[in-house]
Amino acid sequence: MTTCTECPPSDQDDGDTEPLHDNHLVRAIAEGSEQALSALITGRSALVFAHLLHRFPAHIVEDAVQETFLSVWTGAARFRDGNALAWLLRIAECRAVDLCRSQERALARIHRAAREQHVRATAVAPSAEDSFLTASPGSSALAHAFAELTAEQREVLLLRYFDDLTVRQTARRLGLPKGTVTSRASRGLARLHELLRDRRSGRDTEEGGGR
Repeated sequence: MTTCTECPPSDQDDGDTEPLHDNHLVRAIAEGSEQALSALITGRSALVFAHLLHRFPAHIVEDAVQETFLSVWTGAARFRDGNALAWLLRIAECRAVDLCRSQERALARIHRAAREQHVRATAVAPSAEDSFLTASPGSSALAHAFAELTAEQREVLLLRYFDDLTVRQTARRLGLPKGTVTSRASRGLARLHELLRDRRSGRDTEEGGGR
């Protein structure tokens, strides 16, 4: 998948009936019109959401839509003559891809932390059976296991490894004692390890039964 760092304008015509209106709003935004930005959000946010939802998970789409219009506000001056809606959708796709990659990097850090905690707790080297835990951090197995954690555990782990906050910063953000943050993170990492181990065992059983 190509890295989306720049979102160039597109001349693609998607058949929309109001392209000139979109162009007018984007040009007004480039001149600093908050009213034009509000009008664009009102008129196009649902369409952008639906467009992204065909390719990305809902939680990614929600954040991507917000970041899309923030990018429009800060970068409208880069829009040239063309189809403003196509340009807007291109920005949205870029933001969604960036968010997916950020999530994968966060899951990779959480995955490594869970692995390291397990090794410290057991005081033994990784077994061959545990090799599943070194699978691609962006794999569906890891994402599904992370989704099975409690909301409190996910929240703490995302702040610690996605936002890269310290325990003190995480505790301040959530309004919790540092000990609570530490225990939630520890239980979450341990649970993640268990879920991945169980998934590995289940896969081995299925493969053995098919032989």
